[in-house]
Amino acid sequence: MGCNCVRAVPQYLLTLINSIVLFIGLILLMFGLTFMFASEHVSTVINSYQLNQHNKVLEAVITVSNPVLIQEVGRCLVGLATCLIPIPLFGYIGSIRINPTLLFLYSTPLLFIWIIQLAVLTCLPVIKPRIFEFLAWFSFQTLAHYRDESEPNLSTAIWRHIMASFSCCGYSGYSDFQNLNVYPNPLSQNQLLPEACCVLDWSVYPRRIVAQDTNCIYTPTKYNSFFMQGCAPMVGESLLNNLEIIVISVICILTVEITLVILAVCLCLAKQSPPTHTVLIRDQQRITGGPKEQKIDMKC
Repeated sequence: MGCNCVRAVPQYLLTLINSIVLFIGLILLMFGLTFMFASEHVSTVINSYQLNQHNKVLEAVITVSNPVLIQEVGRCLVGLATCLIPIPLFGYIGSIRINPTLLFLYSTPLLFIWIIQLAVLTCLPVIKPRIFEFLAWFSFQTLAHYRDESEPNLSTAIWRHIMASFSCCGYSGYSDFQNLNVYPNPLSQNQLLPEACCVLDWSVYPRRIVAQDTNCIYTPTKYNSFFMQGCAPMVGESLLNNLEIIVISVICILTVEITLVILAVCLCLAKQSPPTHTVLIRDQQRITGGPKEQKIDMKC
């Protein structure tokens, strides 16, 4: 039975890991489709818990209970699931059937992703300015969709909670909002910054974002707001404070990816070159009365 271990160990590990990832992807896809096509019902279910439960997690979920936000979250989940499902699907089926073609389709993109990640980490000191430029461009692209509470969208919800959580305003300061059509309502024409940039009333956060000083959005100062503090340095500082966790996480991801590639290659080789084992057959000879051993090689 020892010959089966060459295939059994990588087959078991690949099947187990890919089934877990595939299950997560299918769950994300199911939730995403539900959010997209039944956003009204999901909003009703979320809001039904508002009077019965009181905890920060539920209150944060209630803030995105608007049907429009739920649909946008659903689109994001469907997109994430679409990217996540194909590779583990090839790995799961390929490991069960020990199909070299499916295992090749599984290991090749995984190896390609691993090489790109390793190249980015290796060249990080050189390409760091380019990464910051891309992050700034992406931030302003999402910030361009910022609207007031009368026109909720996912970009607005994310920026509101980032600014509230990190006590900051915009990407580099309140001036980021000056050239944006953030306040289409005529009653808000004199508004200089979003309410999330103000010093907040934390007793109602995250369910609601309410400034302690109601005049903050019209006359911001360093005492009632964070209008000069951009979110880029605040988020960067938070990442530096958790640098050890980030480095360990990246190392673990790279290790798991290359391990899965090696297991897939081993399983392909085991399929193409099945090992043999030796069976001893004892034949009792009538003349000599002594046993005779014969060796027979058998394929697994």
